[in-house]
Amino acid sequence: MTNAQSTIDLHQYWEIIRRRKLSIIIPTLLALGLAAAYVFVVQKPQYTAQAKVLVNPIVTPSTSNANAKGNTVDMNTEQAVAGSGPVALRVRKSLGLSSANGDRLLSHLNVNVSGTANVLQFQYTSPDPQQAGRYANAFALAYIAYRNSTAQAPLNAAIHDKQQKMSTLTASLPKAGKVQRGVIVEQLRADANELAQFQADQQLVSAGTVIMTAGTPSSPSSPKVVKTLLIAGVIGLVIGLGLALIREALDGRIRDADALESRLRAPVLGVIPRFNARSPEKSLATVTDPRGAASDAYRMAGITLEQLAARDGLRVIMVASPADGGAASTSVANLGVVLAQAGHRVILVSADLRYPTLQLIFGLSNGHGFCNALMEGMDPERLLKETQVPNLYVMTSGPEPKDPAALLASPAAAEVLTTLRSLGPDFILLETPAVLSAPDAVILSRHVEGTVITWNAEDFKAPALHEAQERLEVAGAKIVGGIYAFDPRSPKQPSKRRPAAGRAQALSAPRDTRKPAAAGSQSGGGPWA
Repeated sequence: MTNAQSTIDLHQYWEIIRRRKLSIIIPTLLALGLAAAYVFVVQKPQYTAQAKVLVNPIVTPSTSNANAKGNTVDMNTEQAVAGSGPVALRVRKSLGLSSANGDRLLSHLNVNVSGTANVLQFQYTSPDPQQAGRYANAFALAYIAYRNSTAQAPLNAAIHDKQQKMSTLTASLPKAGKVQRGVIVEQLRADANELAQFQADQQLVSAGTVIMTAGTPSSPSSPKVVKTLLIAGVIGLVIGLGLALIREALDGRIRDADALESRLRAPVLGVIPRFNARSPEKSLATVTDPRGAASDAYRMAGITLEQLAARDGLRVIMVASPADGGAASTSVANLGVVLAQAGHRVILVSADLRYPTLQLIFGLSNGHGFCNALMEGMDPERLLKETQVPNLYVMTSGPEPKDPAALLASPAAAEVLTTLRSLGPDFILLETPAVLSAPDAVILSRHVEGTVITWNAEDFKAPALHEAQERLEVAGAKIVGGIYAFDPRSPKQPSKRRPAAGRAQALSAPRDTRKPAAAGSQSGGGPWA
């Protein structure tokens, strides 16, 4: 069976290519540009001419059989001989070149064996097409001449030796006796036959034949424009792909909701696209643009949160981000709206005593709030403020204390949350500072039933999530899910449906499910009553 972990996810690779397209395109174009400059500007056109020689077996006299002939040719040896210095020396002399020019001849020559036949191909390359053809023919002829001289050398030696022997026998003939003279005559007759055979063989020696004369090439053999550009493009593409993979590996951003879910080891409640939230008032996408993509994404996140809460019995949930800019306040506000519109009674608590945002998002005053309940013991119910969304109440942060962490660590924090639970809301959502910017979120995590992590997909790096998880887990926090915010792959999509008649219709209230306050509760005429 195939291991699922080892299966290549082509979609992931395609996403890397899409994100890092400039890292791929730029090296590819650069390689093509350099190759084009080299081909059209730097490199001069070169012409190659070719001559072909059929290599013949040659006569090789031996002491035992002077008429023995070789009938095979070692083409590898002949290839080496054709490109050797002695052949180049003959070419230099035949063309009347200086020794300096002759030394460079072989660097422009290429000798190949043609298939299985005894044919040598002489290819000479030069910027001058006429010179290429002339020099290719010169090498072919020089090779044949050199091989002929090499083949005739032993025949010439044999002829010379035979002539010397016959001269000696002829000189001894007058002094020889009758019997000895007959022997000498017979020997002279045999040597004369062998000499005639050697001389006949000498005339028949043909080391090779030019079967194709090199002409003047009409088009350059190099540079090969298409081939060079193709190779350069492939090299640039490979470099670009490698660079893209390296940059992706070094990029600490979590690129999709699946990766966030894997790192959190908890479900992602929703994937929120980037939307127009330049000011806190515009962060409430579920109210300002109820039919937009961001609003729909928050509604899906709210549905998932409802299911988790029903399954695990969660009511008090903290929403925090690892670092500043994680849209924790925006997520608290929008989740509160969609849960309240679904008929739940929801309390939002601004537990960020440093830089609170909830009061700005809902346009509420911040004179009294969570800080007053902690420091002065004010009744939490009196501090709840109604919003324009039915069933949704907000406890703002109130005045900033001197030591927010110490105040949140006091027993008063647990007492305030216990009092809010006793009012019977379906959900209590807490806005907190970033986990890594202050200890407040870690302190509050001990008083809640679950924590939701919001993740800024554009700006946050994976190490921040790892460190925030460690801090929360050490404190005993239960991470129940995450929100993948500002997903760059999911831009805001304008609604094509007919808009509602007005804001009043968009905020039409569902059935009021508020319950009467518990007996003995200190309602004191608060908005929850």
